[in-house]
Amino acid sequence: MTTTDFDLTTPAVLDRAANVINAYGHTKEEYRSADGYCSAGAIAAASGLCPSDWLNNATADHHRPEQRTGALTALRTLVGHLYPSSRPEQMSRRELVEQIAGWNDHPDRTSDQVITALRAAARQAQP
Repeated sequence: MTTTDFDLTTPAVLDRAANVINAYGHTKEEYRSADGYCSAGAIAAASGLCPSDWLNNATADHHRPEQRTGALTALRTLVGHLYPSSRPEQMSRRELVEQIAGWNDHPDRTSDQVITALRAAARQAQP
């Protein structure tokens, strides 16, 4: 499957991100490591982006704008799910990633909790 074949709707991106963590594992403090992906890294990968694209707000020029939009919308949806009183639509990409990283990197956070949250946010985003 190429990135041009990706369904970039929010539910699809969030479900794929859950599948990425389920298949490759969950990590903290890094977008991707030998142990797996963090929530934000999995969302990037599920959108056809490199997980490190979140670093310093960098996004490679070869990515389609739809990939970036799909990833950002998924980030906003997950933040809104995790923090219902927040206003993710007003947050920058950096702020969204920081919110998700704070949640993802909590010492007691498990991969099952991350997968469950991603799937719940995907269901919540269904039309």
